[in-house]
Amino acid sequence: MSGARPRVVVATSNAGKLREFREILADLDVEWVSLAEAGKVDFPEEGYDYEANAVAKARAAADQLGLPALADDSGLEVEGLEGAPGPGSARYGGEGPTPPGAWPTSFRRWRTWPVTRGGRASSASRPWRHRRAFSRWRTAPVRARFVLSRPGGEALATTPCSRSPAGA
Repeated sequence: MSGARPRVVVATSNAGKLREFREILADLDVEWVSLAEAGKVDFPEEGYDYEANAVAKARAAADQLGLPALADDSGLEVEGLEGAPGPGSARYGGEGPTPPGAWPTSFRRWRTWPVTRGGRASSASRPWRHRRAFSRWRTAPVRARFVLSRPGGEALATTPCSRSPAGA
């Protein structure tokens, strides 16, 4: 038996996410390879379903690089925006913004989000003016799916993962 560890590509160009994967999965006897180390991958367009996006990314990386690939898709679901931005979180403020660049768009939409009670606009229609109402509307769990795919083989997805902010 050779001493070489199996290599698995982490299908992300996000250095922070790659570092987190490597830290979380450090106990496994696997060499976690970055896209920069493994090669260029042409990823398909992303949609609005966490699992489908993660499967598409994992399969594209595995098939194009000839190595097993681990991919994820995650997003923030703001209650006051009816679950938006969801899987489109990274592109919420426009194509390719950094997360801080997306937040002004989120807050503009959030500030004007209509809230009704009994068919009339309520005082909560301006939640930023009412601390109690605002705290209810800012609930925003992070949802994620993780997928491992072999080249030309099946893709194994995790059950949905979710984390709500502390105190929510």
